[in-house]
Amino acid sequence: TCLRSRLSGLTSDPSSPLLLLTRAVVMAATKLETSSAMVDVLTRAVTDAADLVSGLSGQVTQLRGEVTQLRGIVMHKRGIVITLEQRSDAPDMSADEKADLEAELRVANNELRVGQG
Repeated sequence: TCLRSRLSGLTSDPSSPLLLLTRAVVMAATKLETSSAMVDVLTRAVTDAADLVSGLSGQVTQLRGEVTQLRGIVMHKRGIVITLEQRSDAPDMSADEKADLEAELRVANNELRVGQG
């Protein structure tokens, strides 16, 4: 009880070093908690940004694949057109061959339209 009354006396005096030290410790702890909370918020923000970048990178990769696919369709279509142009005047081209090439051209055109869609 004697120690308690001495401590009580030390903390009741506004200029008491123990009271000032206690206040300083409480203020430092509060600032530390605030700093820790800010670090947590920043860590979450950086993690979210990294996830976003990763997702965007996946989308870019997917779009590159689609562009490559469209380029392939365009090249195929050009090949069919060139073949049609070269063969359309050929006297040895049968009506069936010409019909097959024209059907391929229609399919390639449809694929191109769908791909651009």
